[in-house]
Amino acid sequence: MKKIRTLILSLVLFGSFGQAAFASSVDYYEFTIQYYGNQLYGDLFTNQNSSPSISGWQVGACGSNTSMEYALVKNGTFGDTTYGSIQTVNGNYTQPGTWYTKSWSNVATNQQMQIRLRNNASSCSTQGAGNVYN
Repeated sequence: MKKIRTLILSLVLFGSFGQAAFASSVDYYEFTIQYYGNQLYGDLFTNQNSSPSISGWQVGACGSNTSMEYALVKNGTFGDTTYGSIQTVNGNYTQPGTWYTKSWSNVATNQQMQIRLRNNASSCSTQGAGNVYN
């Protein structure tokens, strides 16, 4: 019995249930984006984790047709440098309900980057908010 309690305590203290237990928010984003293709950027942060994640809510005027792209980027004069893949979230995730969660892997650490939010919903405004975790 003592070994089982020690194992459970070790899992809780040392994060073997997943990195989210020790992740901290490095950026909060809040948005209302009108129409397809429009985009906004979050604040710059220094990425300290090769597997950052986001969690948030989004609701569109088009109901279940809502679609947003989330990317980790460095906004540049001649275009964005993208870190990891672009994550797409389709559908409504309400603020008092279940939120979406997306994560990246093999992302460069000790790099300044920001979250880019792009509306993929045709003729539909989308609003939402969330956090980037490191």
